[in-house]
Amino acid sequence: MNWQDIYQSKLVSIDDAVSLIRPGDQIFYSFGASAPPDLINAISAKLPELGKVTFQTGISFYLHDYLYKPEYKGLFEHYTAFPFISERFCHDQEAIHPYSLHLSQFESLVDSMKPDVLLCECPPPDENGFLNFSFYGICCNDYVSKKVSKIIVQINNNAPYVYGEKNGIHVSEVTAIVEKNHDYFELPLTPITEIESKIARFVVDRIGDESTIQVGIGGLANAICSFLDCRKDLGIHSEMFVDAMMPLMQKGIINGSKKSLHPGEATVAFGGTTKAAKDFLHKNPTVKMYPVSYINDSNIVGMNDNFVSVSNAITADLTGQVGSESIGFRQYSGTGGQVDFVRGARMSKNGKSFLALESCANTKEGQISKIVLSFPPGQVVTTTRSDVDMIVTEYGVAELRNKCLRDRAKAMIAIAHPQFRDGLAREAKIVGLL
Repeated sequence: MNWQDIYQSKLVSIDDAVSLIRPGDQIFYSFGASAPPDLINAISAKLPELGKVTFQTGISFYLHDYLYKPEYKGLFEHYTAFPFISERFCHDQEAIHPYSLHLSQFESLVDSMKPDVLLCECPPPDENGFLNFSFYGICCNDYVSKKVSKIIVQINNNAPYVYGEKNGIHVSEVTAIVEKNHDYFELPLTPITEIESKIARFVVDRIGDESTIQVGIGGLANAICSFLDCRKDLGIHSEMFVDAMMPLMQKGIINGSKKSLHPGEATVAFGGTTKAAKDFLHKNPTVKMYPVSYINDSNIVGMNDNFVSVSNAITADLTGQVGSESIGFRQYSGTGGQVDFVRGARMSKNGKSFLALESCANTKEGQISKIVLSFPPGQVVTTTRSDVDMIVTEYGVAELRNKCLRDRAKAMIAIAHPQFRDGLAREAKIVGLL
């Protein structure tokens, strides 16, 4: 039987595909924009019949029906490797369960989760009958596909075909296929604030020609990329392909020609949040996607000479501990790849890492410093002070690597907002840091 006949034999309606789900199934679906929303919403409608179902994913973009329609309260559990937009808007916060996880260790998490079903979205099969996992699925689906008993694929003609390793599965290996097109959820580029511009300039001043970079998502990453026009022969080895990288690649500023690992390609795990980026990634041989367990492996990151990692932070203390995922006890984001890349940068020849945050925040009680003597109860330490290299705010860069605690405290006070510096110094003297 040729692959076309196999494809037709597995082509079913969405209702028939959903009938394959059994009570108690552990359902894993693709990260980000590669989640199949029509399949997931159809399963949501069946939850009253199925009883409680467990969903597993990460970086969830879509507000799937089970997450935001209150009639499904009590009928699901949702586990996430990286909390994102969907979880913040979920009607039932008690059903949301974030993992504490370095994404480099994702495969060990899958072994623990023991999923029964993989739901994924793919473009139509290629000429040999292989289904591409697309721009968010490559990061995780290959490993998951080997652990489950059922694989249900939604074919979307709008899904980009991306190059890389472990990036697909043959139609003969899947359980069922449904065809349903939809437009993609888009996250427009975050506007750049004046403070982010100031922070970005401090970082860009320390990024040399021929560096290989990693940046996260958001206004700071957009600002950094916008200021890199003055550099040449940059490379990318990054967890996420950030849309702001695209103009730099089109101009030839990012070309990967000087990379010591995977030269000539932008090496990423997932990414693209706008239609323009999706179209750019489609069959683009200069971008290669790999499983996140490979991209985020600190030993792999460290094989890139002149590596520069830039990540966002929420708060930092005077000794250099950094919190990037919670606000007190409230889990806001995930550990993700921050520590993976901080450690990888330290292994890199001439490597550097920056953890960036604004110096203060506005609250109902007034303005507060984001640089503190010590963390409040519940605040998660994402990156330990022993791993931190540089912390940057709009007031400068604190170079902490190989500094004693006293010198760290002085450097951190110097980049705090001026109105809080004297108070931080007094507190540091009281506890013996200064």
